[in-house]
Amino acid sequence: MVFWVQDPKYGGHTFPVGTQYRILRANRRTFTFQEFPFGEMPPNGPPRTWKCQDWKMWLGGVCKGKDVFLNGRRMVLPEPEQRICVRMDTVARDLRLRRAAAQVLKDYGIRAVEVGTERIEFEVRKDAETAYVVSVQRDWSRSPACNCPDAARNLAGVRSGAWCKHVMAVLMSREELRGQLLDLFL
Repeated sequence: MVFWVQDPKYGGHTFPVGTQYRILRANRRTFTFQEFPFGEMPPNGPPRTWKCQDWKMWLGGVCKGKDVFLNGRRMVLPEPEQRICVRMDTVARDLRLRRAAAQVLKDYGIRAVEVGTERIEFEVRKDAETAYVVSVQRDWSRSPACNCPDAARNLAGVRSGAWCKHVMAVLMSREELRGQLLDLFL
């Protein structure tokens, strides 16, 4: 994932200035990144590593008072109370990721049914079965949501974890949304 930040004096418009950050790896303990001026090649030196528990502090520090862009789109950094914490045990997360790739991406149709400037709704359908609706904020300001029974159980607190395989498959299928999968690992 690559994002960049720039001074707000540019009015939130995409200009090729600022600092670029490339997230190289993320696991349960650490994330590794490179930092370099926008438009330049990544540095040859070793990437920097931080603990995942410091992700919000790091992200808040590099983005504070700046405009943030991901894949060329301006992002709105969410307030902590706006986000559902995507905490799930790694076994459940990995199982759902495998199901999303092996089942949903392979056997289901994923079609954007409502494309807005801030939000996209997708219909996720297998054959003539009932379609599920996945809603994703383009700017990452809210967690993605699905109307399937698994997602409803998670929101009700019956099971641990917050995203179903349909949400994960939609995020995997769209390049401009893949960065949101980082929430599963940090």
